[in-house]
This record gives sequence, structure tokens and C-alpha cells, in this order.
Amino acid sequence: MTSKSRVLTLPDASRVRLDHSSLRFTHVGEEEDQARPRRGKESRTRPKPIESGCWADPVWIEQRLEYPSTKFSDSFWRRISDVPSYGARFSGPDVTALPGVYKFPGFHQGGVFSSTHMEWHFLDGGIIRHDGYGFGSHSGSCIYGAEVVRVNCLFFGIIQPRRMKGESARRPLSRLLEELSAAELTDSARRTLENPATQSA
Repeated sequence: MTSKSRVLTLPDASRVRLDHSSLRFTHVGEEEDQARPRRGKESRTRPKPIESGCWADPVWIEQRLEYPSTKFSDSFWRRISDVPSYGARFSGPDVTALPGVYKFPGFHQGGVFSSTHMEWHFLDGGIIRHDGYGFGSHSGSCIYGAEVVRVNCLFFGIIQPRRMKGESARRPLSRLLEELSAAELTDSARRTLENPATQSA
């Protein structure tokens, strides 16, 4: 696809550039931002929502980054932990979608006729998914690490929590996206970018 990028303003007022051809984020510093040519007053009008449903759709990603609308409490519930850790509500986001775009390190245990356990590690924590097998087993997903929680809020269009118990110093959201997107794209995400016509809802 043709390379394209746009500077986005995130909920904490930090700014980032998303390259549409690679889904790579780059932090935009104050000096670079001031040097950027202006085209009149910048509009912050919320665009009409799009429901691409495709995680490798750059426009779909941009809209959720800049215009979050879902309440945090409607998406996650806090787990008992010394670090920020949240489970996804039944009607909440599928937090395993992000590892479907970027190749994060982790591991996968289990198989066809047994419980499956998957973990992906990035930033200050990661994502855990467990699918139980058999009577009495449980299934669910959780995210842990304050930075991981915040980037999931960005990608799912969830309003950022003001603070989380156990959260220490906060880095700009733009820096988190920049570090996260240093990972390689998954094969499925790369195919979608190369053939945007195959995107489906």
C-alpha cells in the first residue's frame, strides 16, 4: 500500500505519527511539532465512526487513538494483584487482538483436547489468555502492567483511567506506542496491509 502518515494527538496531549504502511508509531517531539506546517486551525471534530473491525486498518486505529468513547469500568475489572492487573469483562474487548497485529514474545501451552494457556510480554507487563477444557474449567483474558493497560485503552477506544493502584511514574502515551510498534508485524497483519481490499468487518 502507498505509504501515508498523519500526526495524531493522544488523550494525554502527547503526539505521535502513525505510518500506514508499517503500523509503526513515532513520537513527535515539541520541536518537530512546532516546525510542522499548519493549515489553519486544526479541527478536533469527532469523525463519523467506522466499523472496519480489522485490526490492521490504520484509519480504524487512528480513530480509536484520538477519540476514545468507551468507559473504562465497562471494559475491565480489577484483579487482586500488587501490580495493575485487569480482567476483560464479558462484553469488553478481546485483548488478544493486539498480539494478532504485533509479534510480541511469549509462549503457548496446551492443545486440542486440553486447556490452552497463552502469554504475550511487552512494555511493563503483558497479556494472558486461558481457555479451559472440560467440566468446571474456566476461560478468560487479563492484562497486567500499567503501560499495557494504557495502550490497550488506546487501541480499543477506551477512556484512560486517571490513575491506577500500583502505577508509578507515567511515560507519554506516544512513547508507549513507539516502543510497542518496534515489534514485527504478524503475517496476517502484513497481508492485510499489502492487500487492503481483503479487509472485512
